Amino acid sequence: MRLYHSPGSRGTRVVWTLEEIGDPYAVTIVTREDRGSQEHRQRHPLGRVPVIELDDGRAIFESAAVCLHLADLHPDAGLIPRVGTYERGVRSVLAEL
Repeated sequence: MRLYHSPGSRGTRVVWTLEEIGDPYAVTIVTREDRGSQEHRQRHPLGRVPVIELDDGRAIFESAAVCLHLADLHPDAGLIPRVGTYERGVRSVLAEL
């Protein structure tokens, strides 16, 4: 897994999630100049960070979506209740309050 990240951005949320999961990952720092490149826009159409590239080459962007996906992929980390459970819905609602 590779994280495309800029320090001080919302990508810090993803770094934290990855650390909680404990699986190995690589980080590529993306500068402001890099964000406008065609290569980076293939990962994120708006040229933003964070973007996570999965081992199969697919990319997911937007920090909340990335963190949710990672939590779902790693249920043993205990970051979020299982999909379809009452606890999942309640925690999601309480997080918004």
